[in-house]
Amino acid sequence: MIILQPTSLCNLNCAYCYLPGRKSKNEMSLPVARAIAEGINHEWMESAPLELVWHGGESLAVGPTLFEELLTPFTALQHASLVQHVIQTNATLITNKSCELLLKHDIQVGVSLDGPSTLNQNRVDWQGKPALTRIMNGIAKLAEHRIDFDVIAVIDQTAIDGVEQILDFLATLHPRSIALNLEEREGANLHNGSPSPHEARTLWRDVFTWASRNRSIRIREVDRLLNYLAAPPPTTAADTPHDPLPTVAWNGDVIMLSPELLGMKSTQYSDFIAGNVLVEPLHRMLSRVYDLPYVQEFQTGVRRCKQTCDFFAFCQGGQAGNRFFEHGAFSTTETHHCHITIQALVTGFADLAETEGKIA
Repeated sequence: MIILQPTSLCNLNCAYCYLPGRKSKNEMSLPVARAIAEGINHEWMESAPLELVWHGGESLAVGPTLFEELLTPFTALQHASLVQHVIQTNATLITNKSCELLLKHDIQVGVSLDGPSTLNQNRVDWQGKPALTRIMNGIAKLAEHRIDFDVIAVIDQTAIDGVEQILDFLATLHPRSIALNLEEREGANLHNGSPSPHEARTLWRDVFTWASRNRSIRIREVDRLLNYLAAPPPTTAADTPHDPLPTVAWNGDVIMLSPELLGMKSTQYSDFIAGNVLVEPLHRMLSRVYDLPYVQEFQTGVRRCKQTCDFFAFCQGGQAGNRFFEHGAFSTTETHHCHITIQALVTGFADLAETEGKIA
């Protein structure tokens, strides 16, 4: 996966957003997009297409004309089934023209939506006005053009008791799948609405209960745990190499490991920039990714997790960004994020399996 930031601008000002500078209109240029495409190593796609995820700011804010220009350098790769475009959008800017573009380039769509109006109050514009009506209009456009989409919902403390209401609402939109992100302490997010481990454990138990009654609706976290539990021991015991997960900013700067590090500063690591695609090909940067000090430190943290944590086989060491934003270092082990999204997921399911006497 490569994450691409077509613009730093977002037309919404969600309370929990981690991106700094999202009020600034900086847009990716065609030379940057061309350099990214030219820097892709075909050997990366031996088993599956490379996902190009357009995300970071509101991607559709660049407008359909510029967006199509940015897609053009990847046309040959896409025709050869080497890449798959994905866009994460707040859906407020979806029009007939953008739908035509999504269809033309076979772009998979993810919509950010937290739930019905009472549980979507963190998603507002820069004037503080709720975005739900505009989001629903965008989803209606997708349905009109028969474009499938996935949903990502962010859950904070205020929504813990309403997760079944959230899932009921999202299910009426007929998404391909639903993903639930518990609010995290990272980046520019000062909202501080992250649930406690106890709250998260209860939430995940409710999610599994709902999923057992609604088996036609895929929930990312449920699938992840059940697929892990169903896998043979050699698979679950094996270490999974971490994807360097390069994020390419609108100006060509490249950040490794975590898109949440984009635009961040550190006294130890400065700005986390590994290079710029206008200066050095992406494949060359990735060939030396493990020489970067913060990547080396993250690997140290992952090794420590493996030595000390009973959940390591399932989570494989967690996310780099959460370590840094919670502890100021990458070599630490447990984070609040892993307590609420990994450990609570597993223990919540175990609670349900014990009380029900079976696995749903």
